[in-house]
Amino acid sequence: MASVMDKIKAKTAELKTQQNEPKQELEQTYISHVNYEEFGVVENEIKVKLINCEKKAVHHANQMSKSIMELSKVFYEAQRLLSNHAGGTFKKWFEELGFKKDFVYMCLKRNDLFLEVADDRVFQIPERAIKTISKIKDKIDIEEVKEIILSLIHISEPTRHA
Repeated sequence: MASVMDKIKAKTAELKTQQNEPKQELEQTYISHVNYEEFGVVENEIKVKLINCEKKAVHHANQMSKSIMELSKVFYEAQRLLSNHAGGTFKKWFEELGFKKDFVYMCLKRNDLFLEVADDRVFQIPERAIKTISKIKDKIDIEEVKEIILSLIHISEPTRHA
């Protein structure tokens, strides 16, 4: 079984490789659904530049979601591995890596919710929603939790891709 640091190094190498690959996929699959005329933007040159910014923003937001998912899994595994060690070892471990407590524990909440609902869209919803769902999930049916997550995805992510 690979160590956490080996996995982090492997993921870093994978991300570096992805950065060096051509971005043809991004260019071919993205279609803007923003009506720039509603914003008073009528100049074609500006629209083209805004659509390029839009593509980049959506692409990087998707990458962030994937990274949060991977970090959540890493923190979950590390917490499990360190659970039998002296008190505070996990906290010392992630702080040594430069992570903040609030961020790490939000990742753990997301991962716990993901393990319960088996839907990776958990990694796309806002932190406030994760906190609220975490508080009420034991009081409602798991199907209701899934419906809440689905509705949050539809609210927070308007149609952006074809």
